[in-house]
Amino acid sequence: MLRPLEVLFTFQRRFLKSLCGRTSVAATAQLFLAEAHKFAVYIDYCGTYHWLCDLLERLKANSAWPNVEDEFQQKMAQYSDKRRLGLRDFLIKPVQRICKYPLFLKELLKYTDVRLESSTFGELNQALTSLKGICEGVDQVQQRIDSLRLRNTLLSSYCDCSELPLHVVAKLGEVVLSGPLRSGILVPQFWFPLHTMQVTDDGLVHSWQLQHVKSGQFMVFQASSPHEKQMWTDALNSAIVNSTAHID
Repeated sequence: MLRPLEVLFTFQRRFLKSLCGRTSVAATAQLFLAEAHKFAVYIDYCGTYHWLCDLLERLKANSAWPNVEDEFQQKMAQYSDKRRLGLRDFLIKPVQRICKYPLFLKELLKYTDVRLESSTFGELNQALTSLKGICEGVDQVQQRIDSLRLRNTLLSSYCDCSELPLHVVAKLGEVVLSGPLRSGILVPQFWFPLHTMQVTDDGLVHSWQLQHVKSGQFMVFQASSPHEKQMWTDALNSAIVNSTAHID
């Protein structure tokens, strides 16, 4: 679990040392372009960030923790701008830092004349594209982890029942939350196979129906915008097609 943190620390220390030795925009652009793919270590780290935070909370229950925290605070006292930061604050720093690198490159691009420094401008653009890809990768990892943590929360709050037993719910895959998750016990109200349903437009603003094909019974759903409605109906239609394919 600590390996991604160690790898990130080694890379970041070496990269910053190299960056401090660059005295021109051209040299900085070349460094970012050469090292851009190595920033993928941030994706690995962000994938373990929540588990590191959980580990930190478990360590705080150890009787030796106060001594560790005192030693940490004594070291931080040497840095006036970091005196109030705790260990958890330092764990989030890499997640925040990776998002700042594209902003830094954009600033360099803003002050680079594409006509006079076309080579440097091109290298900055390529590095920016690569780092944007890294940031997207970080976001995707974060979304998967959030989905997993939400799934675990839902399963721990689920009220088991014979119509939709817990072991079936546990196999339903990822969970995407729309709106707030209210605390309490979760009890299933409706249970139906998707291949028996169809999505219909009821003609009202931002709403649609999920209708049972044979009985004609339906439920009405409403979104906050046309875009959100389209996202929901597309996802439901796709799920219905997949469900029907499994039956066939």
